[in-house]
This record gives sequence, structure tokens and C-alpha cells, in this order.
Amino acid sequence: MRALLLFAVLAGSALATLVCPPKYFSIEDRCIRPYTLNANDYLDIIMDYAQAACALDGAHLPIIRSDEVCFHMHM
Repeated sequence: MRALLLFAVLAGSALATLVCPPKYFSIEDRCIRPYTLNANDYLDIIMDYAQAACALDGAHLPIIRSDEVCFHMHM
């Protein structure tokens, strides 16, 4: 019985990693690739790159959040 449970856990974790391409995370049943914005990055350039990269992988567009916006939301 334990072997069956262990096999189910291992198979589930293997399938979970196969759902999204490398460098992507599965968040809410979507493949999301995280991006880190630097001080000299422009969002319009990053979005063009992200759309092209995601189109190649068949994934959804990334969610890019600003620390400033999150900081003001928690105040």
C-alpha cells in the first residue's frame, strides 16, 4: 500500500514538472515565466520580448509586478 502511495506521489510530481516548459512555474493552471525588472528596463521592451518568448514556448504572458505598486497596496 505504501509503495502504491509513493508511486502516485512520484508520478504526480513528475507530471507536474512536465506541464510547463523549463524556466516556467505553474500558477493557477497557467505557465508563468518570472521576469526581474532592472532600473534601466522599459516595460514596453520587456513585454515585446516576453510575448515573443512565450509564443515560442506556448505559455501565457508573464505577470510583471512593480515593488512600488505592491508597497502602496499594503499600506
